[in-house]
Amino acid sequence: MIRLLIAALIIATASATYYGGKTIASDAGIMPDSPLYFFDTLVEKIDIWGTKEKSEKVEKLTKLIKEKISEAGALLEKGDAALAEKALKAGDSYSYDAMNFINSLKSEGSDMGELTENLGDAILKKQEILVEAYAGAPKSIQSVIEGKIEESKGEVKKIVENLDKEANEKLTLKIEQIAVLVDDKIEEAKEAEEKKDLEDLTAQEKKYNIWIEHFYSQTENKETSILAHISRRDPQCSEFQGVLKIYIDDTFYRSFKLTAKGYDDIRRTFDKFYLEKGEYVITGVLEDMDGNKISNKQFKIII
Repeated sequence: MIRLLIAALIIATASATYYGGKTIASDAGIMPDSPLYFFDTLVEKIDIWGTKEKSEKVEKLTKLIKEKISEAGALLEKGDAALAEKALKAGDSYSYDAMNFINSLKSEGSDMGELTENLGDAILKKQEILVEAYAGAPKSIQSVIEGKIEESKGEVKKIVENLDKEANEKLTLKIEQIAVLVDDKIEEAKEAEEKKDLEDLTAQEKKYNIWIEHFYSQTENKETSILAHISRRDPQCSEFQGVLKIYIDDTFYRSFKLTAKGYDDIRRTFDKFYLEKGEYVITGVLEDMDGNKISNKQFKIII
C-alpha cells in the first residue's frame, strides 16, 4: 500500500514539473506555492533515503540543489522573497547533506574529486540563476538577491577546501569567471552610468576613453561561450570605430567590428564552441581601425 502511494505521488509530482519555454523556471521543479510541493519534497527525501550508495546519493542531491535554486530564481523574478527563501533553504539543506556524504566517503578512502567538483558547480549555478533573476526582479527584491549571492560565495569556498590541487584550481577559475559575470549582469541591470576613474586606464585607453570592462566565459554542456563588455566614457561624445579580436591561446578565434559613441556600453556574446580537456588562455584585444592596440584582457579556463 505504501509503495502504491509513493508511486502515485511520483506520477502526480512528475506530471506537474513541465514548464514551456527556456526560462529559469524550465529547470525548476514544483514550486513552493504549489499544493503538491509538500508531496514533491517528501518523494525527494524518500528517494534519497532509499538510495544505498553514498556516491549516488550525492549525485541525486546535486541535481536537487540545481532544481531548488531554479525554483528560487523563478520566485524572485515574481517578487516572492518568502517562498524563494523556502526553496533556497531546501537547497542549502541538500548541500549540507551532500557534503556530509562526501566527507564520509573520503574518510573511507574513496576518491571524491568529481562528485565534489560537480557539487561546487551546482552551488556556483546558484549565483548564475540568482543574477539572471536580478534584472527582472522588483527593486525591493534586488537587494535580497545581492545578499544571497554573497552568501553563496562562502559556500563555494568550503567546497574548494575539499578538492585536490588540480580540481581546486579548475573550480577556483570558474569562481573567478562567475564573479565577473555577476558583476557585469548587476551593473547592466542597474544601467550604471558611473564614469571610470581615468587614472585606472592605460595611455591608449585614455586616448579614446574606451576599454574592455568585463571579459569572461560561460561553459554549459561542455560548450564554452565568451562574453565581452566594452565601455566608452568620452565627454566629447565623439565616435570610435574599432575591432575586438578574440584569441584562444595564440590562435585567432573571432572578431567583430564595433562603433561606440560617447557613453556606450557594448556587450557581445560569441558563438559557443567545444574545447577538448586542458588549460586555455583566452585573450581579448580591442584595436582601432588602424590596427593599434587600445585595450586587452585575459583569463584562463580549465576544461
